[in-house]
Amino acid sequence: MLKIVKAPVLLALLFLTGCASNTTAPVYLLLNESAPVQSENVSLQPVSNKTVRVTVADYLRQPQLAISVGNGKVQFSDNYYWAEPLDKAIKYVLRQQLEQVAPGKLLSVEVDVQRLNIFSSGTVEISGEIRVDRGNGFVGQRFRLMRENAFTDYSDVAGVVPDMFGELAWVLNRHLSSGCD
Repeated sequence: MLKIVKAPVLLALLFLTGCASNTTAPVYLLLNESAPVQSENVSLQPVSNKTVRVTVADYLRQPQLAISVGNGKVQFSDNYYWAEPLDKAIKYVLRQQLEQVAPGKLLSVEVDVQRLNIFSSGTVEISGEIRVDRGNGFVGQRFRLMRENAFTDYSDVAGVVPDMFGELAWVLNRHLSSGCD
């Protein structure tokens, strides 16, 4: 009789313990990538004449959000994660932004993201080097983008970062349109 009572009590305790220790971390995409719509013979996904290669610093290869805590130190979040590798997401976002601001231009772009600083104060800073080839060899230039008061909650960062790479695409297009290398 004692064994019969223990089994349901033990099962109830395991069930309650399992519910109490649910620590599922939220996941955020850098940008929602829609699947291309296709028919049998025709792909409706636009063909890009932009070649984009992206590399990121080693510390940005983590799935967790890297939060700057000062003095050049970074703490990885236990609660906020990128849903895909940053280099893949940034490549997609930058190619999409370049298609919007520089339609028809044939470009090869290499971006090396060396810092993506997210501060608890709401500031986001992205810096690195961008190299562009318009058919006559790559020309490089360092870049630094900064937005203060960009977010109030870490979940907002997923919307801020693509906007900042949109700014980079816009500046790059202005730079190329002015004839500068």
